[in-house]
Amino acid sequence: MIIYKNLFMIRDVSIKGLLFPKIYTVHLSNNESMISLMMHRSQLYVEGVTCLEILISNHYEETPQGLLTLNGKIYKIDEYEEAFQIFVLYYGLETIITLPIKFRSAFEVRKPVSILLFKGEEVKL
Repeated sequence: MIIYKNLFMIRDVSIKGLLFPKIYTVHLSNNESMISLMMHRSQLYVEGVTCLEILISNHYEETPQGLLTLNGKIYKIDEYEEAFQIFVLYYGLETIITLPIKFRSAFEVRKPVSILLFKGEEVKL
């Protein structure tokens, strides 16, 4: 079931690693949430895109006609007063998702999660 759906602006893309495979970290945010996605170059299709629509599901999803689906497992959840963070591992990479606390009951440690990315409004950089 899709738990969260919203548009996110791409704030920054950073690169780690001197040799292959390079790891790219894409920082996304909107007015209520933040996401830090780690991906390999072959997964990074955000060039020329400033906005992504993100859907977060609490089970594995098939890849629809979209940009990318990242299926992983939650290994840690940190709770704060107004928000919580989900730490997800997939293919040895980590994604950190910060969501409003009202969505907390939908996610559990060691359970699957899917992050679906779709192109939002395209703007040439």
